[in-house]
Amino acid sequence: ASIERRCDPSLPPIEVDPTLMTQVLVNLLTNAAQAMAPAGGRIEISAQRAVVLGRDEVAIRVADRGPGIPERALSDLFKPFFTTKRDGHGLGLAISQNIVLEHGGKIVGANRRHGEGSGAVFEVQLPLVR
Repeated sequence: ASIERRCDPSLPPIEVDPTLMTQVLVNLLTNAAQAMAPAGGRIEISAQRAVVLGRDEVAIRVADRGPGIPERALSDLFKPFFTTKRDGHGLGLAISQNIVLEHGGKIVGANRRHGEGSGAVFEVQLPLVR
């Protein structure tokens, strides 16, 4: 898989634990790459400023062009031990969610367009000021 990166150059620094946030992003990128295997494809990662419910945030999006998330799985994505992978342990997204929540943020997952088959997108929303 190849990675296309787009970041708003005017983003201010955010207060995060770099090791833990790296773990979140590596997990999301790994999931995206695995979703597109074996054919491969392009993963898009972007970071931009956003205002969510009146709060200044940085939104980091990881999007793939894999098969997407089965509709029946959308509500269970962040539950411990839930997995759609044959060899998965079901902890990656649960751990990622806990890390993001500890940083005062939120993580959401969805299909790029309604329905399966269009790829998945995960967005990490982190406050600019904690």
